[in-house]
Amino acid sequence: MNRFVPSSIEEASERVRTATAGEILVATGAQRHLDTAPVPSGATRVDLGSLCRAVEHRPGDMTVTVGSRVGFADLRATLAAAGQFLPLDPPAAGQTTVGGLIAADLSGPLRTSHGRVRDHLLGIEVLDGQGSRLHGGGRVVKNVAGYDTPRLHVGAQGTLGWILEATFKVLPLPRAEAALSLSCASPAEAARHALRLRTLHEPGWMEVAQEGERTELVAGLLGEEADVAAGIVRWRAELPAAQDVADPAQVREKLADRQAPPDHVVVKAALLPTDLPALLEAAERESDLVRAQPTTGIARFVFEDAASVPAFLRQFRPQVEARHGWLTLERAGTRERSIIGEEIEPLGRAPEGYALMEGVRAVLDPNGLFGKGRMGWSN
Repeated sequence: MNRFVPSSIEEASERVRTATAGEILVATGAQRHLDTAPVPSGATRVDLGSLCRAVEHRPGDMTVTVGSRVGFADLRATLAAAGQFLPLDPPAAGQTTVGGLIAADLSGPLRTSHGRVRDHLLGIEVLDGQGSRLHGGGRVVKNVAGYDTPRLHVGAQGTLGWILEATFKVLPLPRAEAALSLSCASPAEAARHALRLRTLHEPGWMEVAQEGERTELVAGLLGEEADVAAGIVRWRAELPAAQDVADPAQVREKLADRQAPPDHVVVKAALLPTDLPALLEAAERESDLVRAQPTTGIARFVFEDAASVPAFLRQFRPQVEARHGWLTLERAGTRERSIIGEEIEPLGRAPEGYALMEGVRAVLDPNGLFGKGRMGWSN
């Protein structure tokens, strides 16, 4: 695979403008999450890792503007020094850049209470498919100018433009965090426990992790000390067998990492939280590992062998789609995607409005330099 390392944004822009017909350019940084979308053979990787590294933190405004190639762990440390945080906890945080965070729409346990990347993104600067620098959104929390274009780039894998800079709203660090863990007979049982706990006190995060015969529910609270303490009391009364977690923040970060083991294939299900236990029960023992966020309706089924995935998708996708949910391939290497794609559509059914999405892509990347073969059902 070809590789191009520009010395400036201007040089990267020139590379886009002079690209030849049929060429595919893929922007990269730390390259930790490239397996969330296929990279076509013959594509040129444009390494922006040495660029876009500035951080402008405005604690009084509760915002931060950061270059896309800044490491997420470095951003976290900068904000923590001022008593603030960006409430996202992606897998492999130490190997994730801000650009990768946005492009792959990464999230972890904190999605339970704080949502996704799009919920915190205020503004963005990108390089489009014609080599022009485009700005969307703004640098303040109360911004109503123009179209809400920043969210278009969340999860777009850089196919609508190469992310150069982003502005986020941030929050004060929580004063307290506590968590309980409970061994369960199955992921379905753990999910049912989690939904009951939610009725007693709104969680900060909840994760179900199953490996082999062992299934664990870990449920956390974060916020003001009195509120956290009261919530833990209610949860203990509901689950007296649950154990206190000694270092909740550390456990939460480990759970985020455990969502995506390297060199494995990950299939993601998304459906109503109340429908999740039934799916987990039906799919028990069908995958090597299970990770789930019961109160968001997200589950991940992890496979060591890609050859097992098509049968899993054929068996369970109709059940998920009948409940108006999604069952799709989330992570896989190039070889594994090829194996799966020969037997079944990895992404499932095309969403409503897909033609509109393709129209937006055609405007921002008219020559297909960024998107060809990477995203969508028609490539």
